Amino acid sequence: MEKHKSKSKDKTYAYAVDLGSTCIDAVILDLNTKEKVAERSFKNRQSLYGSDVINRILAASNDISKLKTMKAMVCDDLRNHAEDMLKELSLYPENIKLICICGNATMISILMEYDLESMGHAPFSTKLGESISCSSTLLFEDDFFLGVPLILSGTASAFIGGDILSGMTYIERTIIPKYYADKEINWMLLDLGTNGEMVISTPMKYYATSASCGPAFEGCTRKQHVYGSSTLDAIALGLKTKNISVFGALKEPFDTKGITISGVEITADIIREILLAKAAIRTGIDFLLSESGCSEEDIDVVFLAGGFGFYLNLDTAYYIGLIPEKFKGKVRVIGNSSLEGACSICFDADALEYMNSYIGENKINVLQLADKSMYQEKLISNMTF
Repeated sequence: MEKHKSKSKDKTYAYAVDLGSTCIDAVILDLNTKEKVAERSFKNRQSLYGSDVINRILAASNDISKLKTMKAMVCDDLRNHAEDMLKELSLYPENIKLICICGNATMISILMEYDLESMGHAPFSTKLGESISCSSTLLFEDDFFLGVPLILSGTASAFIGGDILSGMTYIERTIIPKYYADKEINWMLLDLGTNGEMVISTPMKYYATSASCGPAFEGCTRKQHVYGSSTLDAIALGLKTKNISVFGALKEPFDTKGITISGVEITADIIREILLAKAAIRTGIDFLLSESGCSEEDIDVVFLAGGFGFYLNLDTAYYIGLIPEKFKGKVRVIGNSSLEGACSICFDADALEYMNSYIGENKINVLQLADKSMYQEKLISNMTF
């Protein structure tokens, strides 16, 4: 047994994390084989202080103790799940030689215990810049990981954070060289979750924006143990059977009590949440296309990321107008691109430098949708299925 322990302690691993607003995904990586050897996905308990980042920003701004509590929630869960995975693998905390956590600006700012007040109102500024390299003792005060190097993702703006930059790194360093190396392409990253972040890359520049979805896609029917994709499928069927109008109204007699479609209870409130989220995403896509000078036909490939995006029925997405129909045949589902980017950083130090290269003046043209003329009009026009 002692001999086995000695060998185990010589092995080198990394801990990579996508720190999402709703869910946290974590993996243990073998640094020699570059394989994921253990995985966990768990709820972000910070949702007790709000289902979206704005409510958490407000909670932390009004009471500094809540900021510390939210940080402790994440750190405790990251440690506990890491400990479980290490035991499962017959490994030890000292086997971990690097930790990389990628997340949006709010999630990382909470870990840093930054004052969040400036992120809660226009012009939505953040103290975060380039990625932070420090010791794991910043998060794990009892020295659980023996002070190993810790990387926390940076941000391009208050709402284009490290999760998106990590995803862009994964796309440009892994996917494009493998599948699109022979030609110059216009690509789009569409990451659908609690927020809908999107990026368009042209040979000239990057363009990015963020649209708030709230819990609509990931949680409005969660009490029924039904998740986003199934909810959209049920609404699409309601549209096809004329029980739901293109404006989101339920047909009588379902308008007061709701209707059950394919086992999903659909109410007027649920439809309203989905319709608002759909309109926000589609409006973001429309403005991003306009700003970049691209038409829908000009986009060569759309990388669909995020937990919700992974399970999304694309035919339903086209049917309800969430994703432009002209993107048919161009969508490539890539799963958790933020986590994949974090893994890349653990395997290759150049990946961190690459991710940081997105940060800086004029590197990414970040659109603040609310500041755009005709934004409200465009949002309202997209409030149909």
